[in-house]
Amino acid sequence: PHGVGMLRVAMAGGAASVVLVACTALTGADDLRADLAESEVASGASTSSASSTSSSSTSSGSSGTTSSSSGTSSGTTSSTSSTSSSSSASSSGNVDAGDGAVTDAPCVLATQTRLGTTASGWFDADKALAPDKQPAHSGGTTAALIVGGYGFTLPATATIRGISVEIRRSAQGTVVDSSLVLSGADQSESRASPLPWPTGNLTTYFDQTYGGPADLWGRAWTAAEVTSASFGARLRVTASGDGHVDAITITVHYCP
Repeated sequence: PHGVGMLRVAMAGGAASVVLVACTALTGADDLRADLAESEVASGASTSSASSTSSSSTSSGSSGTTSSSSGTSSGTTSSTSSTSSSSSASSSGNVDAGDGAVTDAPCVLATQTRLGTTASGWFDADKALAPDKQPAHSGGTTAALIVGGYGFTLPATATIRGISVEIRRSAQGTVVDSSLVLSGADQSESRASPLPWPTGNLTTYFDQTYGGPADLWGRAWTAAEVTSASFGARLRVTASGDGHVDAITITVHYCP
């Protein structure tokens, strides 16, 4: 082509000049095509690299999701295990609603009620052994009316929860309790009332209850003490009047 160009330059300078320009333009076009081709290759490589990077990022995100799902699954399993453990703890024993302490179930209280079989200390003391309107009477003495021999028959393993004492009584004049204790190996606290006894004749009596199902009279009692022949009541009254006692009944409240 260079020879033809030169020939045209020799034959006609103006035409040669045009041809030379055209060749130059064509040469520039070829260079442009080469540049474009290189640019497309570079652009393709860049796009491919970006696509690969995006794919890698997506894959990485998927991996992160799987890890999170795995963590959630693990947490759920742990929670279930904890619930199962709590359920297991609740099913063992009887638990107190406030602090989690294990306690025994409350018992059904049993009772035994007895009249005494021995009495001393007052006038006609043995008449305080039965409610027959034939009373023992204090006669102005400050001595104790002692009634025992109640004959309780509790199981050896019984737990005493309370003791009640009922006195059938009346007074001539003013009579007030000085002390009322339960006797045994050791005496109890007194449950004397500060109120005057009701007055009545020898045929009218009034029942007065001391203690109760939850009153241990200030001390613990064993079944052996309560079933002992020495277990009973000791009553003292003021000496200003005459106290009449028709009977003293004791009731023991216990868990068998």
